[in-house]
Amino acid sequence: MRVVLLRVGIDTGCGGVLGPLFKDRSFEYVPIPDEQGIDGRTYGNMRGRHRRKLIDYFPDGRRETMSRQSIHFDPEFRTFTYGDPKTPKTSLQRLSKRSLLVFYAGLKGWGFKFPPALYIIGYFEVTEAGLAASFNRAALRKFRNNFHVMHQSVFKRQKESLVLVKGGGRSRLLRRAVKISSTGRDRLATPCTSCRRKCRGYSEASRVTQESSAARRGGWLHNSQSARRGSCCHSSENPHHGRSS
Repeated sequence: MRVVLLRVGIDTGCGGVLGPLFKDRSFEYVPIPDEQGIDGRTYGNMRGRHRRKLIDYFPDGRRETMSRQSIHFDPEFRTFTYGDPKTPKTSLQRLSKRSLLVFYAGLKGWGFKFPPALYIIGYFEVTEAGLAASFNRAALRKFRNNFHVMHQSVFKRQKESLVLVKGGGRSRLLRRAVKISSTGRDRLATPCTSCRRKCRGYSEASRVTQESSAARRGGWLHNSQSARRGSCCHSSENPHHGRSS
């Protein structure tokens, strides 16, 4: 099977902060901003699994501005869809059934001091993947909760290059994050974060590789006590949907 690692979620380069990590290793998945400003979901009107509004995880000085900022929910963990029109992600269309698309994010201790690191936060067990243009209308309905499909102006513009991935019933947003990086210093003695040995051998989205079935049996993947199926966020009014635009 193929296993692909893909970085998602807000970070210091896209949104200005890292996602929150709690003392019990649970976390909040905070999606990146919607730079087009077309989505009605904002950091101010969406709540996470811990029932706090997502805006609460921003510094005080940025809350007024970011409270009205639209959110780009992708991936979304209600119906397990991901979409991306960017060229480096075109290899995702070659993911076959039962391949794994594993999402990781930058997280930092919230409410306690804990340094930033990279963590696996969830995964899709792929049921189908391909270019949006190759799906018929019935197949596209499976992706109706995806940011790139639900907004018709976006879909019309990106359809020919948009890669869509659908996860099945065994897909998960983890309850507890799994650390895959360590903090050290580079040759210039500048603090840096690098992946630890446990994630070597998996591919980034631009290099899809074949993996053995042993990868599927990894403790972080099918630990029923640290994973759950379902929504990552809920709107203040209605339930609803990283790194793509």
